[in-house]
Amino acid sequence: MPDRDYDLIHMRAMRGDVDAWTIYQARMKLGNGPSFEGASAPVAWLDKNNWTRGYGNPSLWPRLQAAFRAGYTVEITFDRT
Repeated sequence: MPDRDYDLIHMRAMRGDVDAWTIYQARMKLGNGPSFEGASAPVAWLDKNNWTRGYGNPSLWPRLQAAFRAGYTVEITFDRT
């Protein structure tokens, strides 16, 4: 099996006084992904790259939706068929 950082895989098991945004930023950096401050920063990044259509996690979308301007199409149902 390939080497993995099992802390990433078991992130859901975290409980207690852990700030979810801090965890998100750390995990994104570990995965070489972009890390953002606040909901408006990822929207600006998507705008800059002209990426206005995609999937949004149905648990997170209600929290982030207000940061997105008209013109975005976000699907919250993932269907591979």
